[in-house]
Amino acid sequence: MQKFPSDSRRSADIGLPESASDGEGGGGKALYTPIPGSGSASAAPQVPYPPPYSALSAASSSSSRNPFGDDTSSGNPGMLRYKTLFDGACDPKSRAMSAQAARDVLSDTGLAHDLLREVWNAADWDNRGELDQVQFEVAMRMCERLKNKEPLDAARRQVLAELGLANRAASEGW
Repeated sequence: MQKFPSDSRRSADIGLPESASDGEGGGGKALYTPIPGSGSASAAPQVPYPPPYSALSAASSSSSRNPFGDDTSSGNPGMLRYKTLFDGACDPKSRAMSAQAARDVLSDTGLAHDLLREVWNAADWDNRGELDQVQFEVAMRMCERLKNKEPLDAARRQVLAELGLANRAASEGW
């Protein structure tokens, strides 16, 4: 039986199985291993560390802490991809982005002003002169598609359909 260096109790006294304490009488794997470089097996025991959490789940390929995966990797086309950008540019009280703030962000896309005017008309469907989070998402996704040379009407219909706003396109006659 193994004795602990700072304790006179034997491993059996604290509930460790005989075969696990020092390899005697059963050939089981030792719970404690000697510290490398100590020169002897009677050196102070070293408690092995458990494997990292990610190693415990072979099915998990995501580095996310969420067991259901990253929000951005879910493949959900309705996911608000521009939420962080919106949160940084909107008014925190009204949760709306002013026309000037939207102009600054949309101008950074590099699209021509005539296309941006059409994007604004599609996104600001209630003519408030500001964009809420969903309207901003529509504008940014349309810009993304227009930069990929997609026609304006097709981009508008596809973005509205992705976000579950297909009835918006139908009501506007697009």
